[in-house]
Amino acid sequence: MTIEIRKQDNGKYLLIGEFEVGNSGHWERRILTSNLSLKKAKELKEKYGE
Repeated sequence: MTIEIRKQDNGKYLLIGEFEVGNSGHWERRILTSNLSLKKAKELKEKYGE
């Protein structure tokens, strides 16, 4: 899964994940979580991202 960090309008950060659905070759992007500090967002990206 590829994870992207984006800044929200309220100054907090959200994580967006891009992943393949099954083995179909179809990729989806979803908001994984929101309202994070930048530090926490980076920790989660490092832990779960590729």
